[in-house]
Amino acid sequence: MLSTLSQIKYFANAFLVLVICSCQVINAPDLDQENSSQHYASALIYQETELGQTFTSGFDGLLLAIEVKLRVNGTVTEPLLVDIRETTDGFPVTDNNNVIAAKSIPPSKITEDGWLYIDFRDFDIEVTQGDVLAIVLRSEAEPASGDEDPWYAWSTTGWSDHYARGIAVERYSWSGTNWLEGNDNPDIEEDRNFRTYIGLN
Repeated sequence: MLSTLSQIKYFANAFLVLVICSCQVINAPDLDQENSSQHYASALIYQETELGQTFTSGFDGLLLAIEVKLRVNGTVTEPLLVDIRETTDGFPVTDNNNVIAAKSIPPSKITEDGWLYIDFRDFDIEVTQGDVLAIVLRSEAEPASGDEDPWYAWSTTGWSDHYARGIAVERYSWSGTNWLEGNDNPDIEEDRNFRTYIGLN
């Protein structure tokens, strides 16, 4: 028969195993949505331009992380702001203060041209299959006017519809709060390079 101390150790170890197993299930991300088609062009992110990409969740679960393909030009000092937003009529909500989750990414975390993994598991973002959400990237970086100016750029996949479950959007300081869709503006590429990762229920 186990002593009281042995029983305590036994149940403590059993509880620890359950916690570890539970965390592994919750934190194991599965690829859900993706547009990693061949890069065609880049759209700039700076003080006067915000970019977005909507996507449709394929599963029920927790949105744990996203990836976006970026590059940085010059010496950028302002962070990149990354939002997850709800959508209205297929477009991201317009209020920058009304977001599901937000991360501030320092320029040092962004390579010259590559995929940036952004972890959102601390926000407990519950999604249901068919939910339409948006990734929005913005920054207070100064306006770009030359090759040496500091800016971020989000890789895109040209003028054709590579991702059929969402749209690329963009808005400018001169367009107010309204988002513009690629199909309505010839200056906007169709889809951004992105991936979403989910923890399945």
